Amino acid sequence: MGTSLWLVPQPSSSAAATLQGVIESISKAHSSPSFPPHATLASLPESISLAEINSCLSSQEQVMLSFEQVRTGPTFYQSVFIAIQPSPQLSQLHQHVHESLRLQPKTPEFPHLSIYYGDEGKDEILQKLQEDGIIHKVDGAIKVGDIREFLAMEVWVVYCVGKPEEWSVIGKVALKPPNSYSSIRQTPM
Repeated sequence: MGTSLWLVPQPSSSAAATLQGVIESISKAHSSPSFPPHATLASLPESISLAEINSCLSSQEQVMLSFEQVRTGPTFYQSVFIAIQPSPQLSQLHQHVHESLRLQPKTPEFPHLSIYYGDEGKDEILQKLQEDGIIHKVDGAIKVGDIREFLAMEVWVVYCVGKPEEWSVIGKVALKPPNSYSSIRQTPM
């Protein structure tokens, strides 16, 4: 697969713990790979350097990833996943990365967060997650446990060659806090 850019929840956050717990539970029950919770922002050729990635991302802001629905997909790496609401900020970040690195977007089902890698049992897994109340609908979106979104404060650069358990994080780029001025509303005097 090459190198991927992952939007991740803070490792010490309740979102990371909840999502990792779901991934590990499915992994143990179905003898499937376990992996850190993440939404793939881009897949890159190995010719792009860490310096180029850092330059591309260092001026970008943190982004909220809100859960939309849980779906099954046709590929091993998208067997069961959480579809993420495509916010303007997330779409802008996705576009910026691809334009800055001169890449064609090749992120199927963007944005999403996989919770199961495998070829079998995906409908059963989805049904069990819903029956057990691990994933439930709330106000037109979903919650995983008590989590309905997370703030991606950094991007992990991950070398994805071989089996998922062989993948390695080769870099991390912190995203800037959102510009507080853009979120302040002016009040008429």
